Amino acid sequence: MLKDHSTNGTYVTAEGGADILAQSEEVILGRRGRIGFGRPPDVGPEEALEYDGGSELQPQIPT
Repeated sequence: MLKDHSTNGTYVTAEGGADILAQSEEVILGRRGRIGFGRPPDVGPEEALEYDGGSELQPQIPT
């Protein structure tokens, strides 16, 4: 789980998936992907973080 507290939001991109923008909310992380701080991970790859959480879930914002 990722919880955003930033001003510009946090982008989560699951392996093979679309970007999800979290702004002051929680995101359930999927098995693996990339996290971008303030912009999508592909736009600023030098500032992106890759993760491998071992979960079979797809990233989502809980309702």
